[in-house]
Amino acid sequence: MPNVFTSPSNETPAIGRTALSVKGRKTDEGTEIPMGLSRQEIAEMIGTTVETTIRVMSRWGRNGVIVTGHGRFVVPSCDALRAIAEGRAEG
Repeated sequence: MPNVFTSPSNETPAIGRTALSVKGRKTDEGTEIPMGLSRQEIAEMIGTTVETTIRVMSRWGRNGVIVTGHGRFVVPSCDALRAIAEGRAEG
């Protein structure tokens, strides 16, 4: 059975590409991205549900792919997120 979180038809890579397309600011923690968009707006941008967007971003938070904070999130390794966005790694 295919892994629904990494299959090419899954939204996970699209959410990764969307996150990478936003200009961030380098910090000691990684690349800080101001969260000007709600999860609903991110879902609408890529054509998925808000539930899927929340699930993916929550999993990334647990796995250290992103660190969420008040009004922002930090990407500790853009290379790791890029690998997810390109389908070369699991998210």
